[in-house]
Amino acid sequence: MRTAAVREKPMRRGLLILCLVASAVAARGGEEISPENRIAVVLTPKRRCSLSTEITTTVSKIRVENGDEFKAGAVLVELDSAVYLANLSRAKANLAAAKGYLEVLDKTIHLANRDKALARLKATAEDLKSKQRLFQDKAISQNELAEAESAAKIAQADLVIADKRLSDFTYEVVKAQAEADRAQAEVDIAARQFDACVIRAPYAGKAAKLLARENERVQAGQDLIEIIDDASLHARFYLPSNLLKLITVGQRVPIHLQELDATVDAVVTNIGAEIEATTSMIEIWAEVPNRETGGKKILYSGMRGVLDMACLNSHVAGQRDGRK
Repeated sequence: MRTAAVREKPMRRGLLILCLVASAVAARGGEEISPENRIAVVLTPKRRCSLSTEITTTVSKIRVENGDEFKAGAVLVELDSAVYLANLSRAKANLAAAKGYLEVLDKTIHLANRDKALARLKATAEDLKSKQRLFQDKAISQNELAEAESAAKIAQADLVIADKRLSDFTYEVVKAQAEADRAQAEVDIAARQFDACVIRAPYAGKAAKLLARENERVQAGQDLIEIIDDASLHARFYLPSNLLKLITVGQRVPIHLQELDATVDAVVTNIGAEIEATTSMIEIWAEVPNRETGGKKILYSGMRGVLDMACLNSHVAGQRDGRK
């Protein structure tokens, strides 16, 4: 499963226009907010991402429709896995063969043969020294000395052969181990590609937009579905920089939503890093928990509303009164 980078909708220009031209927004129910005190607000999802495929294949099944809710780990899209299942089976078979050959190789036999050759060489060398002393004492003939010398040379040659066979065997073991490691890597890759045939939700949320259809051929890296997390929403708005002193992180602010004709409480979570040079505005983020009615969330990404600047002044005045 692959989660593409978060791609937020371009709303900066629209928000700035709404902040500057607020006469189109009218608060209903309760006391009307005067136009000069209105700050336009837009709700955006806490998280948004596009899920893409890691493999090239065909879409078998899309298990959600636009707007459907799902839990973390839920299967959203199934891709045709026949080829990737076959690749995984073949890789596993190759791994089993490589491990089997590695287990068959027995180094102890070659080590034993070398030890025997070394022992024979030592024995023949001792025998040759003994025969040389006896020959000097004229206790044995020239032929007997020659036989001892030949035996020592043969033992030396046998040891060289045993060393060569042990060296070749060691190389064979290293080669077999490398083959087994490569086969394991191929299994890992095949398993990853097979697992990629099922696209799961990285977090609980809603299907915002389907970007592919069933039976459609998709390429590796292609986006399949766009999802959002709306358990809580971000209220984004632009505040005139001369009012920056009126707002702090953690402050509760009321936002009147047009679509619901109701006011919800938001908590300021972030204040922008810089002020827009051309508009003297600074971006503010506040978090709004998504309430449920009848098991269904009532807030939607894209809802618009207004924040009454008079509330900010009241908040500061309340803080001052508290300090007194």
